[in-house]
Amino acid sequence: MRAQIAALAIASILGWGYVLFFVMAFRLTGPFVVMIYQMLFNDVLRFCIIYMVFLVGFSQTFYILFDYNGKQKYKKKTKKI
Repeated sequence: MRAQIAALAIASILGWGYVLFFVMAFRLTGPFVVMIYQMLFNDVLRFCIIYMVFLVGFSQTFYILFDYNGKQKYKKKTKKI
């Protein structure tokens, strides 16, 4: 049941993206659809790449700070500092 709901959610998002392709032909909505596509593939993609670089860096830092032993060792080390 959970897999069906997840598949339905993904299909719904992809379906609305497919509808936007056909709405692009109308004079009233076409420029807005083009603007949305440009924002998604330029600005949002660039933001996601920069976000992933920072996320990987900070997660590696916290992994090293926890020193493979969890919170207790981390608390002891931070009290020394």
